[in-house]
Amino acid sequence: MVEKKLKALSLKEYRFLEDKDPKGIYDRDTRENLYWLIEKLGNAKNHSSLESKLYKKFRNADFGFLIARDSVSNGTLNFEGIVQVDGRYSGEVTGPQTLIVSETGVLIAKITVAHLVCKGIVRGNVVATNKAEIHASGSVIGDIKTPALCIEEGARFRGKCHMTMNPAKSALTEKKKRKFFLAV
Repeated sequence: MVEKKLKALSLKEYRFLEDKDPKGIYDRDTRENLYWLIEKLGNAKNHSSLESKLYKKFRNADFGFLIARDSVSNGTLNFEGIVQVDGRYSGEVTGPQTLIVSETGVLIAKITVAHLVCKGIVRGNVVATNKAEIHASGSVIGDIKTPALCIEEGARFRGKCHMTMNPAKSALTEKKKRKFFLAV
């Protein structure tokens, strides 16, 4: 029944896309296929109401990047959004809003992110501008620089922690200091 209503996508393409989350985390091949299908829908001169709904759902999709469980890779990863490491990665990771190292993940890298969630193994120095979390299954060997650190019972951390001021709070503090000095 659905197949007869489709104009731009095949039934297989439609089913592949409809099962996905616009904010989901996917491996490289899946992400490429998803973006290609979204572009195909956007460029179609004619689409059905089902396809229009699907396009509206995905036109502003922001898929996270997954380093798959069985993969081993290295280099420099500079990415916006969410990155999840289920496999093994070494090198440098810069820029994700959120970096998740899952229970199966091993990350040996210099890391600069907004939010680190460690459930696996991280080796290397970390700068987390908002927050760093080490869950009970997680292990971090390296120094952490962050305004907020959460270490669950059972987690392992070997290194130094430098607590910084959150940038948003820092701006407020500077404003208060200026107000105080102006009042004196």
